[in-house]
Amino acid sequence: MTDNGKENVKPRYPRIRIVLMTSMPENSFLESSWFVKADKNLGITGTQIDMIIDRRDHVINLCEIKFSVDEYIINRDYDAAIRNRIETFRTATGTKKALQVVFITTYGVKSNMYSGIIQKQITTDDLFAEALF
Repeated sequence: MTDNGKENVKPRYPRIRIVLMTSMPENSFLESSWFVKADKNLGITGTQIDMIIDRRDHVINLCEIKFSVDEYIINRDYDAAIRNRIETFRTATGTKKALQVVFITTYGVKSNMYSGIIQKQITTDDLFAEALF
């Protein structure tokens, strides 16, 4: 286990699939982490995305995975970082697919003026709910 707790979530990928399955085509997942080095010629800043889910319905979920002891608070700087990741991903990959930000965290995201960038939240309650099996 690392300090950021990601290893605790990675074995739960099947649960993340189940939580995200709402209104999605069957067998619609390809998952991985993603990173790109900075490239001044392309105007790309270096960034990483914890997990991407490339769906067959022409949507890519860009997943942020965070541990927090309370609801996670997105502030102005973190909002800017997320927006930068979205644009860097779009530029570096050349994708025309819709990009949706999914936040996977302990207790969800606190609603504020910056939380609207998150299209879907997955909490530990979602990941460990017995009804999903």
